[in-house]
Amino acid sequence: MKTYKVVQFTPKLAGGVFSNTGEPIGTQVENAIREQAAAGWEFVSYQTVHALVNPGCLASLLGRKAEVVYYDVMIFSK
Repeated sequence: MKTYKVVQFTPKLAGGVFSNTGEPIGTQVENAIREQAAAGWEFVSYQTVHALVNPGCLASLLGRKAEVVYYDVMIFSK
């Protein structure tokens, strides 16, 4: 029987006025996969999941509606 692990992943770029710099997103993904592999996990997939986020009390009173927020996750198994 396999065990699964889901890791939230948000690549980051250092923004500038005229460009985005920093470690390339592909390298960040590779590093995250290598880190989990070193702990014995095998990469399965990279997915985007969504969550419906309801506003808090004050935001609701001010007319804010529920919104869908998207998250990137990496799925591993062992």
